Amino acid sequence: MNTAARKPPLPLLLLLALFALVIVRRAWVSDDAYITFRTVDNFLHGYGLVWNVGERVQAYTHPLWMFLLVGADTFTREIHFTSLALSIFTSCTALYLLATRISPSQLAAAFAVLALTLSKAFVDYSTSGLENPLSHLLLVLFVVVFLADERRSAGAHKAFWLAFLTSLLLLTRLDLALLIAPACLLFLAQNFNKPTLRQLAFGSLPILAWEGFSLFYYGFPFPNTYYAKLSTGIPQVELTRQGLEYLLNTLEFDPLTLLLILAGVLVAFTLRARKPTALALGILLYLAYIVRIGGDFMAGRFLTVPLLLAVILLTQLDFDALPLPQTLLIFTIPLLLGLEAPDTPLDFRDTATLQTPTEHVDHRGISDERLNYAPFTAPLALPRDAVPPTHVWAWQGTRDAGGKRTFATKFGIGFYGYNAGPDIYVIDQLALADPLLARLPARRDIHWRVGHYIREIPGGYERTLETGKNTLKDGDLAAYYDKLSLITRGPLFSKTRLLEILKMNLGMYNDLIHPDKYRYPNLIRVPADDVPSPPPAPDLPWNAPETLQFTDSGLEITWDTSQAPAWLEISLSSDDDFLLIYLQNGEELATQSLSGPEYPEGGLAVHRVFIPQQATAFDALRILPMRGEGFSLGHLTFLAP
Repeated sequence: MNTAARKPPLPLLLLLALFALVIVRRAWVSDDAYITFRTVDNFLHGYGLVWNVGERVQAYTHPLWMFLLVGADTFTREIHFTSLALSIFTSCTALYLLATRISPSQLAAAFAVLALTLSKAFVDYSTSGLENPLSHLLLVLFVVVFLADERRSAGAHKAFWLAFLTSLLLLTRLDLALLIAPACLLFLAQNFNKPTLRQLAFGSLPILAWEGFSLFYYGFPFPNTYYAKLSTGIPQVELTRQGLEYLLNTLEFDPLTLLLILAGVLVAFTLRARKPTALALGILLYLAYIVRIGGDFMAGRFLTVPLLLAVILLTQLDFDALPLPQTLLIFTIPLLLGLEAPDTPLDFRDTATLQTPTEHVDHRGISDERLNYAPFTAPLALPRDAVPPTHVWAWQGTRDAGGKRTFATKFGIGFYGYNAGPDIYVIDQLALADPLLARLPARRDIHWRVGHYIREIPGGYERTLETGKNTLKDGDLAAYYDKLSLITRGPLFSKTRLLEILKMNLGMYNDLIHPDKYRYPNLIRVPADDVPSPPPAPDLPWNAPETLQFTDSGLEITWDTSQAPAWLEISLSSDDDFLLIYLQNGEELATQSLSGPEYPEGGLAVHRVFIPQQATAFDALRILPMRGEGFSLGHLTFLAP
């Protein structure tokens, strides 16, 4: 493929100008972006690459984007509009290169620009203050090199640039490795020789250097957000279900985005060429990853990069050879889907809605973040003399910065933390910026929201942070915190610290954390002798005094000796679903789901349960709510076979 630059014709320039106009008028900044902004501000004021002063924690996922913001903010000394300008420039550059360096024809280029302009997700995250625009630009550059004709680009020379751009992509988001992995493996398989391997090694130096720095400075190879979001204790089946819901949310509110991704993959396979197929496999791999981790709470955010790659694959169609009716159809479908979608990017009337902020969160916990935060951050929505963000969290941070407060515990930390300034230590209960909480499982909540994994704050932890003296009530966790705080707060070059970094990353202290204590902080443990055994009266309310009531943390019934019955009878609150977990010496033997009756009668439903064969001998039965509100147990008894 010839990827030499071409001068775009006037119609294509007009489409590019339309894209620029659309993202300028829809520009906004998210609360999460301000998490990075606080690190940038601390760095520029001499406190280091930290979230809380005096504690080395990587609270951002995108080192390269963070450093670009540092460079820009060094000159402007203003982060909000600077991030928007940088995002807009980067986004427009990415589309210009796509149109002039990748698209093989003017029609293909026009289709690509139009399709992306109509994608709500792509337009919304072409600003936002997050790393998406940089990911888009680097992906375009990667594909330019990957698709380049080897006759025009020597293998070893191409290897360096592919590895270098891969490094930059990983410095922007580590998980983008999945998206480009098949393409990289294909290139390596076709060019496996010493000169190529040497150039690959040279090109990989940026990511290797960063990982070395991260391990030394922060003590860990991955950002703190990795540990906070992927070590939650939530069962994989629930995460997968939520990940599928994430795709369904896009299908409902931004159908063009998901359909373009699927179309790009299908077209790549029909082309029957190795390079497009490798790129399509990367998209599928990345989508599988999105589903596996439960998606995100920001609607569409994780789909913009695979969308861009899918549109690139669609441009590889021979548009010039298509009959006119097919060409018109190809342009009409995205136009209709994009214009009919809720909050279409081309609806120039929607700025009025920004003046009346409302929360846009669906039943799955997935949010339209732009509609949530644009009223407080979008240039078109702000009063002329306003200093963004005008959100109440920012106001609270500014208020606390001028007072005597030195510690604050928060759920939303971006706007607040940035405006609170470096003198206030912000404890993040979602653990994105807290090294200890990130290593604890999320507090069990059957109504959990993706990306918002609330941690139970251990007893004595806040006092520990305020005084600098370890007063954690959990002795094992206190010992763990001593090791962790040496890594995050101790002298950088201390030999003891460097040894603890090695031990911590090898998992040598993992047994000091007792997950159940923090996953189920309100778990009620009851000896079997205290559990009623006669069945309750049919009309007994679920919350009657004689029932055992419990929360999302569940109820655990214990026996002094192992039990081996074949059947059990149990009555539970009738409007709810439960999971039974059979345990022996704290080890899970088997699980069993119990669903409430479709048409419940009375407050309690009686279940007769055949005990799984795996639980031939158990000494504890844990009952976890899976659906509903207000949970109780009426009785439990074993039945003869």
